Amino acid sequence: MLDGALEKLIDFGDPQTQALLDNYVFKIIPVLNPDGVARGQWRTDTKGVDLNRKYEEPSKWMQPTIHAAKNAVLAEFDKNPESLKMIVDFHAHCSKKGCFVYGNFNQDLGRQIQAMLLPKLMAINCKFFDFDASRFISSSENADWPHKEGRGGSARSVLHRETQ
Repeated sequence: MLDGALEKLIDFGDPQTQALLDNYVFKIIPVLNPDGVARGQWRTDTKGVDLNRKYEEPSKWMQPTIHAAKNAVLAEFDKNPESLKMIVDFHAHCSKKGCFVYGNFNQDLGRQIQAMLLPKLMAINCKFFDFDASRFISSSENADWPHKEGRGGSARSVLHRETQ
């Protein structure tokens, strides 16, 4: 997915790309678990820790990439809160196939429409993207997730709470 997004963003002759680049700044962090990926793991680091559950209080020493990514996003937000439109985390899923989005639910209808717009456009422009498989989840649903660490510590959930 990231490869396709990058190809789209460097297709400077495409009017859609030009519109995106004229209206948004994209900051891309390609791999947050390079040690795990080098060993064939898709979500965990060398120690087997699911890094996408460590955003609440990432350790500078135990989860350095998560610590740095979170601080970079929050620093940008602190400079100009209106400039942060979306945080996208591309990764595989253990029980779902295909391309889809897990997003956050916003009480404000305008913000919810903005959150759903990019996934809808992706579905229109890519036959492999399944908008109907996408979910926009509230903070309470994230906290109630039955797995031991829950989704409340995920990038999506934590950064949504901390940038509201």
